[in-house]
Amino acid sequence: WFDRSGKRLSTMARGDAYTHVALSRDDARVVYNAQDETTPGVNLWVADLARESAKTRLTYGQTTSTISIWSSDGAQVVYGTRGGIYRKAGNGTGREEVLVESKNWIIPSCWSADGLYLVYHEVDPKTADDIWVLPLGGDRRPRVYLRTQFDERNGQISPDGRWMAYSSNESGKLEVYVSTFPDANGGKWPVSIGGGAQALWRRD
Repeated sequence: WFDRSGKRLSTMARGDAYTHVALSRDDARVVYNAQDETTPGVNLWVADLARESAKTRLTYGQTTSTISIWSSDGAQVVYGTRGGIYRKAGNGTGREEVLVESKNWIIPSCWSADGLYLVYHEVDPKTADDIWVLPLGGDRRPRVYLRTQFDERNGQISPDGRWMAYSSNESGKLEVYVSTFPDANGGKWPVSIGGGAQALWRRD
């Protein structure tokens, strides 16, 4: 843990080669990627931050994407592979559920604070990275949020559900933009200058 000035406060969990750590919204657990010696590929684990040695395995012997995301209530985790995005209980119980299928890499980036939408980007051979939105209610039919000849990735819905922050290389290099949500046609504004990627919203 670090405070906003950069001062180191404490260490969370230990014991694995952690990559792509995602903190649950109650700050109690992290989900992360790790490779072990018993099964092939990269697997997902959840560490309980209150008990340093307590961890739960979510996947077995499959190569996952570099991104995993918690639901707002901390009950579920979504993660991606080449060909699909999956949902599973954060405590490791039950089977995984397929949310989206594709022949391309699809990488989840955001689960909206109200729990209604999942944002992901798909690596399309023709249009590069495109941002999609999956409604988690109703017919659950994915829809394109932003697709151009440029890369658009890492879409992040604001906590109030009105805006989407994302990265695009339309200027020749990756920069961060903010656009209206749920419809991207309401306008967009550049946020970063001199390069930017993987924006996150503060909780307010």
